[in-house]
Amino acid sequence: MTKVIKKPWLAAILNLLLSGLGYVYVGKRVGFGIALVLWGVILFAMMSSQQIPPMMWLDSFVLSILFAYDGYKTAQEVNMNK
Repeated sequence: MTKVIKKPWLAAILNLLLSGLGYVYVGKRVGFGIALVLWGVILFAMMSSQQIPPMMWLDSFVLSILFAYDGYKTAQEVNMNK
């Protein structure tokens, strides 16, 4: 069986662009990742229609940074366990 090494930087960028994509890429916490992607799409639609206060933009940006860091660390852990 071939070991597939996941790139931590790519998991981080994917989670930064759309929270949850990094988890789907890594293959760990996939259900959680899909839920985050769906939530991100819904949140973006609500923000676009101005149904959410502008402060939520900052909150979602901070969360994206935290998920990017977690996606990076998750990819490192997956690579170490292979």
